[in-house]
Amino acid sequence: MNAEKQSNENDSVIFIVDDDASVRDALAVLLTSAGFRTETYASCEDFLEAYSAGQRGCLILDMMLPQMSGLDLQKRLVEKGAILPVIMITAYADVKTAVTAMKSRVFDFIEKPFDETAIISAVHSALAYGEESSERHASRARYIQQLERLTGREHQVFELLAEGRTNKEIGRLLDISPRTVEIHRAHVMEKLEVQSLPELIRMSLESGSGPA
Repeated sequence: MNAEKQSNENDSVIFIVDDDASVRDALAVLLTSAGFRTETYASCEDFLEAYSAGQRGCLILDMMLPQMSGLDLQKRLVEKGAILPVIMITAYADVKTAVTAMKSRVFDFIEKPFDETAIISAVHSALAYGEESSERHASRARYIQQLERLTGREHQVFELLAEGRTNKEIGRLLDISPRTVEIHRAHVMEKLEVQSLPELIRMSLESGSGPA
């Protein structure tokens, strides 16, 4: 493990939500002994009250909870745009349940009683995934901010360039001369701080403004 990855994990918190105190305590002892910081909660409601959006880490979450279920909490986090990978644990697993969990964007799904090595491995993977997601989210926000610098016409040129259109095609579609397209294209590249068409296309895709 490199120093940067170790630092990111040290800054992260493993949130544990389970109504069974023995499970919460066992997970906290296991993960603390493995070098992780942990916080435990007996319910989804308690977790939501304490959690601040943007906190780094991952969530180990019991699926079957008495009031708000684990899946309901996961959906709430997705709606809020929280970048917090969820490892769902349950003693009542079946294929349908697992599929439902994964469709709800759960990162991993582990049955009780769980293997200690599997839990630690899942946490390492979830933290790495969360870090990558945070970086992608930051890049997307930066790209969207840069796109806001473009004029309406420049944005049209940007979108057509991202589709792979030539200057002549763009000129014909926008009813402007190829020379005018070249001028707009130069302004687009300058404002977006990109040096090549592949960079521009990547920005389009990662900002969510490119073709589906």
